[in-house]
Amino acid sequence: DEENNYSFHVIAEATTLCEIMAIPFEENFDEVSGLLPTCWESIDNNSSGVEWSIGSFSNGIEGTTGDYLFFDVGTAMSTDSEIITSYMDFSGVDSPKISFKNYYRHRSNAAGYFYYSIDGGDSWVLVAKWEEDTNNYDLFSATIPELSNQPLVLFKWRYTCLTAGYYWSIDDVSISSATSIESIFAKEQIKVFPNPFNNTMSIKG
Repeated sequence: DEENNYSFHVIAEATTLCEIMAIPFEENFDEVSGLLPTCWESIDNNSSGVEWSIGSFSNGIEGTTGDYLFFDVGTAMSTDSEIITSYMDFSGVDSPKISFKNYYRHRSNAAGYFYYSIDGGDSWVLVAKWEEDTNNYDLFSATIPELSNQPLVLFKWRYTCLTAGYYWSIDDVSISSATSIESIFAKEQIKVFPNPFNNTMSIKG
């Protein structure tokens, strides 16, 4: 049909292009209730039938608002499930800092892990591991100099249990540059006066 520019035997496929996210980055999981952020991926490694979800549940995180990311083992006896972010661009970012609120309930033979990758997920570097209960909520924070100026970065949360487990909730993910005021002053030769100051100050480049 020339008017509609259609051709027989041609299959049109609709795809969603994954945007590479810039830093600073914020994610509170409230954009679309019940849906993972665009291009985030939940993977059930051992076909337990349990995957990461967005929403809320009775044993979830407290002290935050709206939906959150969570993994609830439920009645499953063995799980190995992970959630991977979309790509993030740390170009021009010095010593990036990531933080998130979380509530991890521990059970024997279970653990939570947090990783990053700079090679498209071919290999993962462990940042932190959870093997005991946290407060509800607990603020996790880490500065990762190895991610400075990396153009394609992924993060991953992973929950495993061998016999039975509980749950892990995550909210308010924040990523920014951890460059200090002192290092900015040294790098850009910014002058602050008066020095020291009491209530107000002036900055001159």
